Amino acid sequence: MLRNNRALLTGLGLGVGLMYFLDPERGRRRRALVRDKVAHATRVSTNALGSAGVDLAHRATGLVARARSVLRRGPVDDDVLVERVRAKLGRMVSHPHAIAVAAVEGVVRLRGPVLQSEMQRLMRSVTRVAGVRRIVNQLEAHSSVGHAPWLQGQASAERTVKAGQRF
Repeated sequence: MLRNNRALLTGLGLGVGLMYFLDPERGRRRRALVRDKVAHATRVSTNALGSAGVDLAHRATGLVARARSVLRRGPVDDDVLVERVRAKLGRMVSHPHAIAVAAVEGVVRLRGPVLQSEMQRLMRSVTRVAGVRRIVNQLEAHSSVGHAPWLQGQASAERTVKAGQRF
């Protein structure tokens, strides 16, 4: 009896589906919508798989580069070191343009205003930059943005250190 009911429901569902798609008035539109949705789903899943593969390849390349850099710890060019520290500053402080960075043989000098709440995190992250041997901290810690005009968004060309300038 259960078999008969299952067969009856299957036949009924199949009949309704066929009637829905083979309707002389709206069937063509319904078939086109289903075809377009299937094509879209195929494209989206293919793009997602491609993006995941590219992401995985980039992560593997990064791991290999990190492993190489650990094995080849040597002196770093001063200009490269300054750029590494500047890149780190951009993620650690709210006003990286206000901080002047200079380096000589692994000794990094930081000058300029910085918020007091960002100081400890800044020093910890600059210490971890590859090639930094020592930090000369000449930063001016300010408790709020109102106490330092350099921390209010406008950077002056006079305050920034040129890439080739030494201290």
